[in-house]
Amino acid sequence: MHPAQSAILLGAVLVLHVVHAPFTKVEESFSLQAVHDILTYGIAPESIAAYDHIAFPGAVPRSFLGPLLLAGLTAPLLGASKALGIVLDASQVQLAVRIVLALATWAALIFFCTCVFPRHALAQRYFYLLCAAQFHLTFWTGRTTPNGIAFPLAVAALGAIVGHRGTYAGLVLLVVTASTLRFEIFGLCIPAYLWVWRSGKRFAVVFWTGLFSIGLGALLSLGVDSYFWRHVDKIRVPHLGAWVWPEISAMQFNVVDGHASNWGTMPWHTYLVHDIPRMLTGTLPLFLVGLIYPVRAFPRAAILCMALFPVGLLSILSHKEWRFILYSVPLLNCVSAVGAVGCHASMHRIVPLACIAAAFACSLLFSHVSALNYPGGAALHMLHRAVPEGGVSVHVDTLAAMTGVTRFQSIHMHRPSRSLVPQTEPEWVYDKREDLGYDDDAWREYTHIITEHANCNVTSRALFTPIAEALGYSGAQRKPWHTYKQHLLTLHTHRSFASVRDALLPVH
Repeated sequence: MHPAQSAILLGAVLVLHVVHAPFTKVEESFSLQAVHDILTYGIAPESIAAYDHIAFPGAVPRSFLGPLLLAGLTAPLLGASKALGIVLDASQVQLAVRIVLALATWAALIFFCTCVFPRHALAQRYFYLLCAAQFHLTFWTGRTTPNGIAFPLAVAALGAIVGHRGTYAGLVLLVVTASTLRFEIFGLCIPAYLWVWRSGKRFAVVFWTGLFSIGLGALLSLGVDSYFWRHVDKIRVPHLGAWVWPEISAMQFNVVDGHASNWGTMPWHTYLVHDIPRMLTGTLPLFLVGLIYPVRAFPRAAILCMALFPVGLLSILSHKEWRFILYSVPLLNCVSAVGAVGCHASMHRIVPLACIAAAFACSLLFSHVSALNYPGGAALHMLHRAVPEGGVSVHVDTLAAMTGVTRFQSIHMHRPSRSLVPQTEPEWVYDKREDLGYDDDAWREYTHIITEHANCNVTSRALFTPIAEALGYSGAQRKPWHTYKQHLLTLHTHRSFASVRDALLPVH
């Protein structure tokens, strides 16, 4: 397979993950809602009051720089589709936003790969295949978590630094991304700056580049985010002052004040013994070979240092999430690609391809299971199909809002005529208020509800009866061998991708 074909496969996998699991969860909510509001209401001062974060600000402020960038990339596509007469509903615009993010990740990975392996086609091919086979990389980089938006910027910056293609521009981009979008990226900045200095650049130039980058990031974040957060009630959000630097506020809230531990604590070795092997599922043997296989003009030590230094740094903190170290995976995949080249040369290509095939199989299973984790979005989609008339007022409970219900998915929501996000007639009212009690008379205002409570038992009055049920993932059970064998033997009779996928999976 030519490197270009492998790269196309990687892009297809990234987009397919978005299409296969179109709904989102609470981790993605702020950025996605912000993109919706920017595209719908614009960024004029009088428009900010209609934004979602005014009513639901969250525990700490988040940066609008990522959503602004993503909205800016998506807006021309929406304008072009409108000019061409292509009719989209709001949920399809959400899909378009996430596909744009996935394609940005794809472009960043291609740039990174060509920087690290400029004249090594076989290593490029294996790098793309490794990335395409890894579930965590391909599934989550098309999702609008702050980490997901920062990922393509960080990867592009690392490519420029490692490949000496605009080294100083890469250093600036890496620090600006860290200071505005995700503070943990500073764990990458430290070894990257040290490596550039050790590569022969003058210390003074490297130092002042870092200082300039921090200043630029601070100016961007303070200017942009203070503008968007100035209308939020300061009492409701800790560390929210007249000037807002979200990443500093988040670090103070989570690290200094220790609130991150409320989400769970893990041993110091969690990243090394659990998360990295899980993210490299099936391809870990190739990584181990890549540690020792000799390749000319490959900065193995520098790449390993950049990949593992942030892992060690973040291991100090008691709260750990694998998303915090996702930026290290492309670096580790470079080493794995070298290992695949070594196996290809000294053994047979079947060895690296078998590892990659195993990773693809695991990714297929994880993708199938993960797509079942969005019952809120599925329930709203069912409601839209079941109730075509107008005059509908829907209450969305907390679980539904956390598992798929977004402003994009609220296709009948009122939107101004200037909105780039279309409104589907008839108009509905969607409400996410969280202060309703069991005996509250306000329940009478709603014609429909989306709730986690069985039999719609949310009020003492019998106001609601179930019309549909959306199921979520509760666990997997291994198929008995005779059942699985029968599914494989009758595989040729299946006519749809979903039925073939279900037949191939060893669990149900």
